[in-house]
Amino acid sequence: MKPMVGLWCYCYLIFCSHQFVQACSVFPYYACCSATATFLNQSYASYFETTMGTTGGKKITSPKSLKILCFGDSLTAGYTSYGREHYPYADSLRKDLEYMLSSSNIKVEVAGLSGDQVQGQYLQRIQEKCPTDKGRLYDWILIMGGTNDLGWGQTPEVIYEGLKKVWDVALNTGANVLALNVPEGAASSPSMIEKRNMLNAMIKNHEQDRFYTFDLYSKIPYATLDKAERDRLWDDGLHLTGEGYKMMGDVIAVRLFEILQEQTNAKKRASTTSD
Repeated sequence: MKPMVGLWCYCYLIFCSHQFVQACSVFPYYACCSATATFLNQSYASYFETTMGTTGGKKITSPKSLKILCFGDSLTAGYTSYGREHYPYADSLRKDLEYMLSSSNIKVEVAGLSGDQVQGQYLQRIQEKCPTDKGRLYDWILIMGGTNDLGWGQTPEVIYEGLKKVWDVALNTGANVLALNVPEGAASSPSMIEKRNMLNAMIKNHEQDRFYTFDLYSKIPYATLDKAERDRLWDDGLHLTGEGYKMMGDVIAVRLFEILQEQTNAKKRASTTSD
């Protein structure tokens, strides 16, 4: 399926749920990056089957309320224009999920600290957001970290060990965790590429109950974009523009929606088996 054909197929599905007008304002940036469009195309068949289809004669349902924490550094805070503006990806994530789930009860909180490192205040900050005596405060905690650590010369092994401690704090509250890997950016020395690839592989291969990952690196590329697309999405080679952060929220929303549908299907299969 060609990218633009896929986009219109998705818009048609939104139209069928009486949300076409809103969707036109949510999804226009998908067409500006072929890598992102390819990723989204892979989601259309699953989206149609799970959202518009049925399982066992019953329509598949999705959660109607979610509380999400977006945790990380400046890329989570939406830092751009040398800090004069901030466009956290959480804004478009929330809007997209509201449309996808037909719900207005999606709460998204942002905890992004510019300049912070996994080996810096990450553990202290996540402990403050997820105190052990408060139970589950969030349904999902989205965690991104490692960019600044790599820039300051930390090894992938050390960063990964730090991330595991942060993930554990979030998981111990009963929340689901979606770990975002390190995006590409302009830093392209052989050493940096090797270290970033090693860390991203560690994140991808990590396995734990209620732990999921998302390959942000491949969904918002840098080096393979032409100048026009790069200028549209990337600000300074490390941070994104407002449109870039919007795209980040869009592609994360699709991944999270897929996981929610997988969880729903698993519960239905378990219920059918027990019956």
